[in-house]
Amino acid sequence: QAFYGSDPTKLSHPIDTGGTYKVEVMASSSKCWSDGTISIEDKIKYPSLSLQNGLKWHCNTKYIEVIPTVTSGQNMQFEWSTSDGKIDSDAQSMSLIAGSPGTYGLNVLDVDNGCQKSGALNIINETNVPERILLSVQDIKCFGESNGQITIEGVQGGFEPYTYYLNGVKTNNLIITDLPEGEFLLEVLDKYDCIAELKEKINEPPIFEISMPVDLTLAFSEITELTFSSNYPDDEIDNIKWFNSKGELLGSDFTLQYSSNKADIVSVEVTTINGCVSNSRIKIIIDTDFKIFFPNIFSPNGDGVNDRLVIFKNKIPAKIDRISIFDRYGNKVYSENSFNFGENMDGWDGTVNGKNAETGVYIFLIELVDYSGNKLLMKKDITLIR
Repeated sequence: QAFYGSDPTKLSHPIDTGGTYKVEVMASSSKCWSDGTISIEDKIKYPSLSLQNGLKWHCNTKYIEVIPTVTSGQNMQFEWSTSDGKIDSDAQSMSLIAGSPGTYGLNVLDVDNGCQKSGALNIINETNVPERILLSVQDIKCFGESNGQITIEGVQGGFEPYTYYLNGVKTNNLIITDLPEGEFLLEVLDKYDCIAELKEKINEPPIFEISMPVDLTLAFSEITELTFSSNYPDDEIDNIKWFNSKGELLGSDFTLQYSSNKADIVSVEVTTINGCVSNSRIKIIIDTDFKIFFPNIFSPNGDGVNDRLVIFKNKIPAKIDRISIFDRYGNKVYSENSFNFGENMDGWDGTVNGKNAETGVYIFLIELVDYSGNKLLMKKDITLIR
């Protein structure tokens, strides 16, 4: 109920809505009141207008079509407007083709009754897009292999679900294995096909190589130290195995203390912390040439130099069966039977039957057995002087 006021000169009153209206009139002479009522039907019908709000403009959006929900008469006029957007359709059509983010207004006019309704919608530019791919890369372990690996750990930004491509090929695996050496392009597309990409390189290590000399000559039973050289640092080497030609394990260190009295092939197998394996070998040559040493001239004159004829040998084992010394006439002047080198260091003192032997040339015969059981006869001339 509303009061519209009192005016003795006003015989009419405009109204803008239907309803029941009452008027009261007082006579000025008698001061008597009279009233009356009238019912006015409201036939004004405004259009109903509903616009979808919260629309998002994504990275690959080309346009957004908006179709308003309108209920009213049969003869309607539409007028779209914007101050910061872009209308790619007829502004007087019912639907809108929006070509950019922005605020869009719509005015709807019912031509039959002149009633109109206005509304607005806002298309928001979506800034949440994929920005960064989180991943880890595992390089190839050994030269010539294809065991590189890319592990996708996550994506910063954008909307799930994500789709991944490696060098243009779709992959459903977050752990991509068995990759060769080379460069790779990883792309991720989110729910709205917004894309982020990252280039990564799978590196291949140099071929793991070790080396040793081709051969090595050792004296009989000589102790030596074998080692190898490598193009990898020591801290990347995990396992070392030394073998002889029979496959017997000799050692497992960077160096090998080695001794032998037979020729052999010594090999080494080296493995890195990544499982790369390299092999090398060396031919061991043993010097088995038996040699004895004694002066060609000896002087048993008591001066302390070469006073006795003593023989020596190299390291090759041998046993003396007999030593015999003959003068130039074939007479035996000295003999010693069955002893090892080093057991009889006195040697011949240059006497025969307690008397000084004559100066001159003598024949020295040595009968011995070498380490292989072979009997040898060695003959040399010596000169006795005083």
